[in-house]
Amino acid sequence: MSRRLADVEKISQAIVDLPLEPGIQNIGYLYRSYLLGVAGEAERYREAILSVLKEIIPGYRARAILALADSYYIAGDLGDAASLAVEAARVARDDNDYLIRCISLRHLAMIRSLRGDHNGSLKDLERLLPIVRSVLGPYSPEYYAHLNSFAVELGEAGRLQEANAAVDVALKSPFSANYPGWHETKLELAAKQPKVFTPLVFALGALHHAQQVIQPTRENLQAAPMAAQEVKTSENPATSVQAQPAQARKPIRRTPIIFKDTFKGRNLDPCFAGALRLLKSPSALSPNRPGYSISPPSRAPPTTNLLTL
Repeated sequence: MSRRLADVEKISQAIVDLPLEPGIQNIGYLYRSYLLGVAGEAERYREAILSVLKEIIPGYRARAILALADSYYIAGDLGDAASLAVEAARVARDDNDYLIRCISLRHLAMIRSLRGDHNGSLKDLERLLPIVRSVLGPYSPEYYAHLNSFAVELGEAGRLQEANAAVDVALKSPFSANYPGWHETKLELAAKQPKVFTPLVFALGALHHAQQVIQPTRENLQAAPMAAQEVKTSENPATSVQAQPAQARKPIRRTPIIFKDTFKGRNLDPCFAGALRLLKSPSALSPNRPGYSISPPSRAPPTTNLLTL
């Protein structure tokens, strides 16, 4: 960057030293004033521009007005900066200076962003991008500066993938070394990337005496109040429970659901009438019918599921 500024100083001084008319020499003074803007000296920058603005050649009037807008921008006066940027765009259009016109419109979009209208700034930059690409092309640093501004607004809109793609093009250009702000844009986008955290899984439970809870000892089974004679302990108490034979259990009559042919004067479904006739038949009292279930033993789990109608 310092080398680039030194080159600007040499070129501007060479233009000033030429034995030419004041209008052309003022071009050298205009370029020299840019060094004051880079240093952040807004007042001196503005004074240097005003001293040459009235006598500069017509083709450089739009550049001088845009530099004046830049001096107000550096000072934080966005209102005057926006007004002068509009004037610079108008003069550039009259002079057919499409480069300065594109830069002036980009400055207006940047001012709009600083005022909080990121959506409007993004739309302006997006509409201007095809024009900038066709007018400036890949051989102008202003094209990549536009991509950097576009990436900033894409990041504000949450379109991080598109923003990174835009700024990456600028960083791969041969001009990126002279524009540290482009690298700062990349870092800002990286800070906005959503962070993914691996969830932590905790196993809650007792670490001690776990086996005593899962597999009771012989003494615990013997001391249990519900222990019965049919329960036999062994080395593996969990498999020692034996149920009584099914023949020793008494059948218990399940209460059937009685369906009537009519209810409040309305006929029921024919299948309900068939179920009613089946329940009233003598075979319905048989333990083999679905209306019966086997009673469970007094102290052992049942081995037959309860059946319903």
